[in-house]
Amino acid sequence: MDAGSGGMLSRENFKDALQEFIKKDKLTINDVASAIYCPRSSVERILMGVSFPSDAMMKQGGLMIYLGIEDYSKLSDAQKEDLAEKIGAIGGGAIGFGAIGAAVGAMGVVGGVGAAGIAAGLGAMGGLVGGGMAAGIAVAAAIPVAIGAAGFGAVKATKHLIKESYLGSKDFDSKWEVKVL
Repeated sequence: MDAGSGGMLSRENFKDALQEFIKKDKLTINDVASAIYCPRSSVERILMGVSFPSDAMMKQGGLMIYLGIEDYSKLSDAQKEDLAEKIGAIGGGAIGFGAIGAAVGAMGVVGGVGAAGIAAGLGAMGGLVGGGMAAGIAVAAAIPVAIGAAGFGAVKATKHLIKESYLGSKDFDSKWEVKVL
């Protein structure tokens, strides 16, 4: 069954449609699991007939089969969910002056940081790079950029690890599959 056949996907024939799609497009189970963002083992169990697809799997898998994996993968999560809802029932950040002030305060000024304390802190920060207060302003201005870049990298790395852990999970996931009775 292909997307253009006008056929109906059911829990019983979903695995056949998915197998045909995988074979026709020369995909792997990992390709499908990554695109849908579900555990590989859920896809494997569905393909082996050990479990049936859940409503969420039928909607997302049906969309993927209909659109093709390339176009499906271009959709945002929100677009995927919006499309799934329309199918219906199946019968970096910013760091502002507050952070700069906190960094300046951490350079040795204790308590309420006034103008003199800020100037002293900026001078101390400028001293780190061999300059005065003006260099301290540049150092302070660079802190949010550096933190943002480091934070972005840390978030990307963390998301990658979480995704790989989730995709590699062997546990039965009721979001994506239903037990065969």
